[in-house]
Amino acid sequence: MDFTGTTAQVALPINAVTNITYAYTVFPIKCALHPHIPANEGCFRPVRMTVPEGTCLSPRYPAPVRFRTSLVYYVVEAIFGALARAIPEKVMAPSGTYPLWLGNFAGAFDDGRPFVLHFNAQGGIGARRDRDGVSTLVFPPNVASTPVELLEGEAPLLCEQKALVPDSGGPGRHRGGLGQEVTIRNASRGSVVASVIGGRFHEGAPGLDGGGTGGTGEISVNDGPPLGASAQVLLAPGDRIRMRFPGGGGFGDPFARDPELVLADVRRGLVSRTRAREDYGVALRDGATDVDREETARLRRRY
Repeated sequence: MDFTGTTAQVALPINAVTNITYAYTVFPIKCALHPHIPANEGCFRPVRMTVPEGTCLSPRYPAPVRFRTSLVYYVVEAIFGALARAIPEKVMAPSGTYPLWLGNFAGAFDDGRPFVLHFNAQGGIGARRDRDGVSTLVFPPNVASTPVELLEGEAPLLCEQKALVPDSGGPGRHRGGLGQEVTIRNASRGSVVASVIGGRFHEGAPGLDGGGTGGTGEISVNDGPPLGASAQVLLAPGDRIRMRFPGGGGFGDPFARDPELVLADVRRGLVSRTRAREDYGVALRDGATDVDREETARLRRRY
């Protein structure tokens, strides 16, 4: 694995030191080639990594590295993308779960006690050659989602919505995992600082082998326009912050997806009728009761 040509280290805190770069280099290789063997030194001995010093993947001290996950997780996507040219059946499409979304809330209870709370939720995982991506489960790290009960018990915050985002999974023979939308309201009598680090605000997770792109991320306050980037905002009493987490990329030609699976997705609210027709070439009868086979065949021939 040769990272020669990587951008030089930057002043932003997104540089990744060499050890974490190595970790996310050998990890996808093991996932693709030997996912069930327990991790051991022998698994990684055949892998050689070259990363020039002074780059954003091997910075010189004292480079800032606090939000290194904003960059280093894309190493997994790059390696899977390269392996897909040789062994597409062994890799997965890119996920909407990187860069890792991090939410931090700080303020005070009405009785004056201060609080600082970390809130974690994620988008959808990319699809694989033989199955759909998993919704709202983080990849590639092992990070648990923050329970709503913990959020509301440890801070004067109220989660008003936590729901899947329809059409956010990238279309494909196998669909990408869906992202989710979370709305949190400041239920205290004082202001709360909300700091949200995220990504894929402008381009969703790409698909593989003809698969489509997953939905993008979005942050907004009080139903206002999208902020378009990671942000720190001051929530007045009653203000709401909405976080829409990205979906995973699809795998394979969407027109090769079984129409019955598309129908099932529409019935479950995961895919809209419009996108079923446009993305998958599947026409449904009124009420989404059945697939219109004749119209579906015509659509798929047309596109």
